[in-house]
Amino acid sequence: MDPKNITGVSSDLNKVKSAFEAWRKTKTKGSRISQDLWKQAIALYPKFSIGNISTTLSLSYTDLKKRVENKIGKHSSSLNDPVAALMAFDFSSACSSVSECVVEMEDGNGAKMRLCFKGKTDFDLLELGKSFWMRRS
Repeated sequence: MDPKNITGVSSDLNKVKSAFEAWRKTKTKGSRISQDLWKQAIALYPKFSIGNISTTLSLSYTDLKKRVENKIGKHSSSLNDPVAALMAFDFSSACSSVSECVVEMEDGNGAKMRLCFKGKTDFDLLELGKSFWMRRS
């Protein structure tokens, strides 16, 4: 199915697609996409995936992804990583005011990981968790 011809796509995506089409009809050679059009495209995320947005609007996936990352201030891996999205929470405030912080994880195969920290930690807890979930069995 060609995403450019999808019927029933959200009106938000259709509005932005129409704005890009209108701009493309009137643009001069070498002109850049306006900040307003980029903002409209970025605003579609996370309602739509970066791939869906870039394909529908005929944008560079990489350029759009970088702009979305800059807006949301997250590392690129978290955009397409459901584990990172699932685990994206701030440990610093939860662990800073208590003397002990415990994080326990268990996957569907029964593998378990327990992290115990006393006081403030300098570890990147999100990366530790991701390494647990992404390990190869």
